[in-house]
Amino acid sequence: MKTMYKIETPQITLGITVEKLDDLHIHEEIIPEILSWLVEKIKRDDFFKDPVIVDEKTLVVLDGMHRVAAMKELGFPYIPVCLVDYDNPSIKIGSWCRIFSGGSSRLDDIVETIKSQNCILKECSSVDELLGLLEKREIIAGLLT
Repeated sequence: MKTMYKIETPQITLGITVEKLDDLHIHEEIIPEILSWLVEKIKRDDFFKDPVIVDEKTLVVLDGMHRVAAMKELGFPYIPVCLVDYDNPSIKIGSWCRIFSGGSSRLDDIVETIKSQNCILKECSSVDELLGLLEKREIIAGLLT
């Protein structure tokens, strides 16, 4: 019998426990560069900081695909998870985006940093077009200037 800790609020109940990695279902792509970086970070830190967010009924990973893949690559059989009821109206799923950092606020420097990561840039004519491309997963990040 596994131990589960519950955090209950009027809006949502969170179940904190440990699940078998092989029981979890990943539904998004894994980006190799992020996976490699995360594997090295977990090795360096020597601890696992954040549980992945998982639907309690289906065990579909809602947030933390790369953490699941990294733990599998490191040979761990279990992973800490936060179980939620995906059907709860308090659960909101939104777009995510990549963060590029380089210390400069100059647009030219930012563009060069993005290009140095082998990313292809596409100019959009409006915020609505940018959000539409993100939603259709035709792009993985947006830069508003």
